Amino acid sequence: MGAEFSRLKFGSTHSTIYMPDVAKFAMPLPPVEEQREIVDTARARKEKMEALGELARQEAERLREYRSSLISAAVTGQLNIDDFQARRLEAA
Repeated sequence: MGAEFSRLKFGSTHSTIYMPDVAKFAMPLPPVEEQREIVDTARARKEKMEALGELARQEAERLREYRSSLISAAVTGQLNIDDFQARRLEAA
């Protein structure tokens, strides 16, 4: 097919293949049932990616909330960092 493209290109500085020539190409396609399976698989994967994206957005929001709560607790004195460090050293 590359040879056919090369034969149809026109122009010295900007090679162009015109649409009437492209319309004449014979494109091999899989059987209709296989095309449907390909589409179904692509749609299922797209739905899964969208669901994972939404889950990632929710988790990112939850982390922002935790961060805000942690900062608030530290600033208002509700969180004693010295106790945390002592427990961490004991665990090690």
